[in-house]
Amino acid sequence: MSDPKTSMQQSRVFSGFSDTGLQILAGIAQREAVPAGARVFEESQESAALYLIQSGTVRVVARDSAGAELTLATLGVGEHLGGLSLLRGGKHVVSAIADTDVELWRFDQKAFSKLQREKPQACVKLMINIVEDLGQRLDGASPLFREFLTWRLGRS
Repeated sequence: MSDPKTSMQQSRVFSGFSDTGLQILAGIAQREAVPAGARVFEESQESAALYLIQSGTVRVVARDSAGAELTLATLGVGEHLGGLSLLRGGKHVVSAIADTDVELWRFDQKAFSKLQREKPQACVKLMINIVEDLGQRLDGASPLFREFLTWRLGRS
């Protein structure tokens, strides 16, 4: 597996970083290999890391009310999962399953918290990028949120 900076340069959540900023954050990246069919993380499991895909594909799934897994997205090289895990604790609301053999870079929440004290500027920039990425994703989902709210308010 190559240096994490290569994958970081391909990711929109790391866009706009200088080489120095990428190097700072690459310092906390841990390599993780996940075989095809294995779970990167499980729904309801404590969330503790941002994952950046180096190679392979990961399927993001959620369970419906009957317990069947529904595929929400398939992510590939340069895409990330679990970004909010760096900003706050909690539990995963979805599962992530390796579609193929996958190589990931894992950015652990504890290491990131420590880095915030040592290199706050790089960490703040990443936090801003995570929030901007979330905003872009939510923009695309606004019709679904509107439909959900209408449904939910109609039940009150």
